[in-house]
Amino acid sequence: VNQSEIRSDGVNYRNEKFFNIILGTDYHINELNVLTLSGNFAYEVEDQPSETNYSSYKNNTLISQWKRTEITEATNPKWQYELNYERQFKDNEKHTLLASAIGSFFGKDQSSVFKNVATLGTIVENDQQGNTDFQEANYTFKLDYTKPFNERFSMETGAQYLINEVGNDYAISDLKEGQWIPNPALTNNFQFDQKVLGIYGTGSYEGDKWGVKAGLRVENTDLVTLLETTNTGNNRNYTNLFPSVHTSYKISRDVSLQLGYSRRIYRPRLWELNPFLSLSDNYNISTGNPDLDPEYSDSYELTGIFKIGKATLNSSVYHRYTTSVIEDVSTFENNV
Repeated sequence: VNQSEIRSDGVNYRNEKFFNIILGTDYHINELNVLTLSGNFAYEVEDQPSETNYSSYKNNTLISQWKRTEITEATNPKWQYELNYERQFKDNEKHTLLASAIGSFFGKDQSSVFKNVATLGTIVENDQQGNTDFQEANYTFKLDYTKPFNERFSMETGAQYLINEVGNDYAISDLKEGQWIPNPALTNNFQFDQKVLGIYGTGSYEGDKWGVKAGLRVENTDLVTLLETTNTGNNRNYTNLFPSVHTSYKISRDVSLQLGYSRRIYRPRLWELNPFLSLSDNYNISTGNPDLDPEYSDSYELTGIFKIGKATLNSSVYHRYTTSVIEDVSTFENNV
């Protein structure tokens, strides 16, 4: 039986320089209405040199060694703006209406060169180069309304609309006979477009000893992904309900209990969905899975709060139950 083994060790560095400009202003329309505009622009320069040493064995006998170096450079422009409007009502300072619009952009223009140099024996590894054109835009629109009816009862309601648009154009080329040849197995443009609309409402009661806050959030998710090389799309549209209940009880002046339940969602991110992620090591390649479904979690928490003189002690019991858990899976195929 022929047994093959490849051992590797290396060092990676990540050097970054940041340039940042921040601006903001408030405009008080009157004593009850305020407009706030803020924003920032940043420019990041990356330098990521690395060196990895490989040793190839067959039947425990060293047959070749080589060094793989990586020189990666990237420039990342990014900006963000935020426009907020706040209105307070005369009847109660906690009676408010908040509206906001937030936009952000992140870009990455990255180039990498991978060189393989034999230090013992012969190798079949090609030199490679990679280019990444990554662009991500996010927009958030929110409207929140809070209305206290009296000192004990209050209501909150609102809506939020999230837009996430991403394009990841990734290309790898191999150096063969002095020419750079595109590697179609590692080249693609992955498009990701996700929109989430949420509407929520909560009601709360705060008594002398007992208080409770209960709410319900409805969210609709519309996700469109496209793998351009194969023209493969994977569109999802689903609607979920997320209830929450939190209550507290004061046993005495120094002892109180809190009990809470909430249901949450974790949507897979671009890097978990993108089947073409990145390449720095030919023997360890990480990719995503565009067929992933979101995770759902039910969380329960019981907390005791104890005041001992001037100190406060918190003790909690916490339980979370998650379904459709996203996990990393390792496979071995063609020595990779």
